[in-house]
Amino acid sequence: MQNSSGYAATNQSDILVTLASNDLSVCKIDSIVIPQNQTYALATLISTYKAGSATITAVATDLLWDRQSISTFGFIPSKLAVYCIPSNLPSDNATYQAIQVQLQDAQGRPAKDPQADVNVNLFSSQPTVGFVSPKLTIPFGKTQAIGTFTVTNSPGTTAITAQASGYITGQISIVTYVIDYSPLQITVTANPTSVNNGYTTAISAYITASGGPVTGATVTFSSNNGGIFTATTDRGNGYYNASFIAPSFSITTNCTITVSGSKTGYLDAQGTTQVTVIPAPAPTPTPTPTPTPTPIPSATPTPTSTPTPTPSPTPTSTVNVGTITLLIEDNQGIPLNNTLVSSTAQPAGMPTLIDVTNGTGYVTFQNAAAGSYNFTIIKDGHPSQTEAIDYNGQPLTLSIALTGSINGAGNTRSNNLTVTAVVIIVAVAIAIAASFLIINRKKSPNVKKLQALQKQMKPKFKT
Repeated sequence: MQNSSGYAATNQSDILVTLASNDLSVCKIDSIVIPQNQTYALATLISTYKAGSATITAVATDLLWDRQSISTFGFIPSKLAVYCIPSNLPSDNATYQAIQVQLQDAQGRPAKDPQADVNVNLFSSQPTVGFVSPKLTIPFGKTQAIGTFTVTNSPGTTAITAQASGYITGQISIVTYVIDYSPLQITVTANPTSVNNGYTTAISAYITASGGPVTGATVTFSSNNGGIFTATTDRGNGYYNASFIAPSFSITTNCTITVSGSKTGYLDAQGTTQVTVIPAPAPTPTPTPTPTPTPIPSATPTPTSTPTPTPSPTPTSTVNVGTITLLIEDNQGIPLNNTLVSSTAQPAGMPTLIDVTNGTGYVTFQNAAAGSYNFTIIKDGHPSQTEAIDYNGQPLTLSIALTGSINGAGNTRSNNLTVTAVVIIVAVAIAIAASFLIINRKKSPNVKKLQALQKQMKPKFKT
């Protein structure tokens, strides 16, 4: 306390001094009492987390007032820093108190928000690896807060991002890992297990681990004896499918189908099955030609039947002879069985090729010479269709879609005439081929099939 001459002590009573700060966001101060016979007293100044300057004013009754400036300093927060403690976690579907978000100044030193709580938003770049609590709050007066991180059972790496209004965004990466790798188990089946040259069978793989199905695996199909696989289809619930188009062999051959599976966090595995490929179009027609040669037993030893098969496969099979496999479908991609396919034009010296499709829509012609072919396709309910094929003698598999169906009343008559004309031509070809077979006593596996076609076509000729 001062008078006009300098310091002076109180000699009557205590003096109450009121103290005030002009900026309470920087600091505040309490009033004091100067005791009797004392010249001063100490007041308590309380600073905040905001650095800056404030003016302190002192006022007392019957005394002149006075003021004094005071400054505070400290770290000013400007960014968020994210930490994961620890930075590597097991992928065990557990929740960890592992995410720490801190306020820092420009030099990376911990700092406190000068005004209020800080609300922080958290994001995980790969939720399939792990996800964080979406929000956390750094309380006023604190430099940091702790959040949760929940891992999944899929190991990998994810980036954790922290955002808050007025602060630079922070980010860190977390790695999760599998403690014990589970081996995959693969069961492979084929349906059917036996097919002819160029025919298709469905290969199915069922992948499990620890008794449960495994989805999202990488699956490949292979064969030890050639053939073609379609693209792999993930059917869900651990099932993976592909179609296998058998190659062509001169003798019955087994193809070992191998399915390899892999997925991150699991041990790779393989499974196998076997598919038998039969060169004959069908094994059943072989006993059917026996009744035709019975009336003429003397013709069997004739030399005509012996030389005819031997020269044809020998020169052509090595270079110019192969297998033509056709898949007949409708315009919706559905295979059509019992569809008549015959060649109306073929290379010189090549007999007419004629057969019907099997239950999966396929028809196969063995020992087809290289050259140009015209195939006529006839199916009930569809207009006849002609396809031209230039064949190079290599195994060929081709899909042919019938362009339409006979549904409208106005087109029935014209289409029936076309079908009838083609059927008559085919019937003549069948009759010529059948008579040729009887004369030469050649046992063809298609005889029974041609006889059945002739019986089916007789009612159509009467109309």
